[in-house]
Amino acid sequence: MITVIAEIKVRAGHLDAIVKRFQALQAEVLAEEGCYQYTPLTDTLPAIERQSLAADTLFMVERWESHTHLDAHLKTVHMVRHHEETQDQVESVTLRILTDHSVC
Repeated sequence: MITVIAEIKVRAGHLDAIVKRFQALQAEVLAEEGCYQYTPLTDTLPAIERQSLAADTLFMVERWESHTHLDAHLKTVHMVRHHEETQDQVESVTLRILTDHSVC
């Protein structure tokens, strides 16, 4: 099982539109083989004192059965189209692909 955390910095004023685009994809992605989670997240306010805030940033948390499933997801028609249609609204994407070491 792998977890993907994507930090997506969007151009000013485009965060709501990008969130809606990911929400529209959510059911389709969750139906993909090997997908266990596909969750768009943004900062919550009010923030606690030690919380760092990321303005105009969306975080995606995804859980996949394997790298093979993640690779297949990235090549789906809906994800290729999503990337093409939103690339002008996105400044940068930082990906973390993590292995779960939980014992229970």
